Amino acid sequence: MHAAALVRALRAAARAAGVSLEVVACGAQGGALSEAGASIIADTGGTSSIGLAEALPHVVPAYLAQRRARAALLLRPPDAACLIDYPGVNVPFGEWLHKAVSSCRQCYYVPPNEWLLTDRRTPQIVRNTHKLLAVYPGEASHYAEFGAAVTSVGHPLADAVASAPSREEARRAMGAAPGDAIIALVPASRAQELTLVLPPLAEAAARLRARVAASAEPGCTCRVVVPLADARLKSTLRSALSRHGLADAMIVSGRKEALAALAAADVALCKTGSVNLELALLGVPQVAAYRVGTATAFIARRLLKFRPVHVSLANLILEDTAHPEFVQEAADDAAAIADAAWAQLADGEARGATLRAYARLRAMLGGPGAAKRAADEVLLSALEGYRRRIPRDWLDGGTRAAEGAASWAA
Repeated sequence: MHAAALVRALRAAARAAGVSLEVVACGAQGGALSEAGASIIADTGGTSSIGLAEALPHVVPAYLAQRRARAALLLRPPDAACLIDYPGVNVPFGEWLHKAVSSCRQCYYVPPNEWLLTDRRTPQIVRNTHKLLAVYPGEASHYAEFGAAVTSVGHPLADAVASAPSREEARRAMGAAPGDAIIALVPASRAQELTLVLPPLAEAAARLRARVAASAEPGCTCRVVVPLADARLKSTLRSALSRHGLADAMIVSGRKEALAALAAADVALCKTGSVNLELALLGVPQVAAYRVGTATAFIARRLLKFRPVHVSLANLILEDTAHPEFVQEAADDAAAIADAAWAQLADGEARGATLRAYARLRAMLGGPGAAKRAADEVLLSALEGYRRRIPRDWLDGGTRAAEGAASWAA
């Protein structure tokens, strides 16, 4: 999502500057990156996972994709590269690229937020990165303290939610009456989460719906909507929902439609990840839950001493509990999750506290325009990497422009 928006903004900036630009990327063939205009040099679709044991089935496909990407970049070295999130792959890839193509200017957009837990890899990231594009103030301060050249661009999700309809518009489009309740259920963006995260969240959603329906005014309804990020998961998701008494849940596909479903919700039961920030920016109270496999949890706790205070992105950035979260064993307690969500619906004080915290978060993440600001910096890095003196000017109120040609890899 962030990469595709950046590619579109980068191509627009290059056109405005009169720069001939080739963009190559690692991503899902035929996906959002392709649609945005990037040439896919390594298909990484379906290789994303969280956890140690959970990643094992993807090791060989991911390794082969990395080999293809590295071979392509050695054959045609890029002038600049922009790494986006995904530290398990991008941090070692950035180390390789720094050594293999020394002339390449590296940017890191949406840099790893693992520094909230440990700064072990921060020096490595700073050493290999020509420009770090920070998305919120705490992140900018952290990397600057380690000597990074930091530019604050704001969070790209502010761009994403800017196009969302208002709560009233979204509910009207769904045919919801003023007294109807809408529960958003966001259990999975990866296949592993259908097994590990969906069951307790689906059970909690069923419990919450029954409780809301029992207390509702006559004629009012309570529906469950399920925004789906990956269409490949739809049939498996539908079967899983049916097993938990949610056969009538509305599965919503498509980025625009999913965003509208979130905007219409009264409360959300969700996994951890970007959706926590989306909901916060939309002003929708949520309860987050996540769990990994038992083996991964054991290794993380006993060997890696991984015991975070928060795992939800909104809580991590705020360094506060804006909304409840249930992690690992606690995530199995569907009744407790449902109770927490009910409090977000029925307890005015709890809901108000969450919404006030979200207001603070919105101020921290900045307004729309992150992709354009990041594209400006990446394009400049590509032109610098072109290794010749290039005249620069400012066009269109802030786009750095130059004549020349450059290539860029994401």
